Amino acid sequence: MIGRAALGRPWLFYETWALVRTGESPRALTVERKLACVRNYFAMMRELRGDTYAMHQMRGRIAWFCKGLHEAGRSVRPFREAVRLASDPGDVEAAFESFAAGGLRGPTPEPRRAAEVHEIC
Repeated sequence: MIGRAALGRPWLFYETWALVRTGESPRALTVERKLACVRNYFAMMRELRGDTYAMHQMRGRIAWFCKGLHEAGRSVRPFREAVRLASDPGDVEAAFESFAAGGLRGPTPEPRRAAEVHEIC
């Protein structure tokens, strides 16, 4: 279970280490710190396995990583899609830079009403 959780929350090990070390739950990591962790993951994948592998891993995991990057009232979907559709590592790095600067965010979608959900199904 820990390994699966770590796929989308690589900062889980930091949180666990801090809890074991101090006996207290650490403060929640900021979005900036979580983004730095994701960027580090991408950099390590590129260094250890090459660009093709790193791109494949980021496309497959960006949705999981984005679950931890949400901010109140802001959607990370534009960021997630920019990374998922990136054609090369430079595009991924550009998406990281834009997101860190406050871009690639959108409004949180309105929740669907029960009647709308029924019509779709």
